[in-house]
Amino acid sequence: MRFKSLFYPLFFISVCLTSCEFKCSIGNSTASEKGKKYKPVQKDGMLLYNGIQLKTNNVKINKAYLVHRDSIGEMVDEDNFIDIRKGVKLLLLIDSGWKETGNGVSLGGSMSAVADNGQKLLDMEDIFKGEQWFNPEDSKILGVALYFTEWETRKPVTIDVSFRIWDKNSDAYIQGSYIVHTK
Repeated sequence: MRFKSLFYPLFFISVCLTSCEFKCSIGNSTASEKGKKYKPVQKDGMLLYNGIQLKTNNVKINKAYLVHRDSIGEMVDEDNFIDIRKGVKLLLLIDSGWKETGNGVSLGGSMSAVADNGQKLLDMEDIFKGEQWFNPEDSKILGVALYFTEWETRKPVTIDVSFRIWDKNSDAYIQGSYIVHTK
């Protein structure tokens, strides 16, 4: 009888404890960003994934999202965790906006990446250097990759990436940013 009277309360307590969850966050605000899920957002006719922030002028974008650079189109999960040596690629699917000339479309671009400790990891003023003209159809799908072959870090890092792509023959441009986390 004594066994039954102890069994039920202990059983109840163990069931309650197994259903509990403990979460703790200590440190700067980027710690709260690391677990964040970036749900798709519809903005001005654009479908934006992975927390991508965009501002455009005279360019109509259909969709923007992140993929793993070393895979064939595998999207980055909503938490934006990546392996930085394998890299990440921003894909922009563009409906219209670039000015076509007889030679095609002429684009310029810049990109920067800053770690959460303030270290500037990348500052590229001309990411399309050497490419004078793009085929108009090719300029509707742009991919801008970020990866590091030499950079090693022993702890996870949050990286803030900013970019700008512009038409050299008009005032059309896309500028934006996104955040990724290393594992």
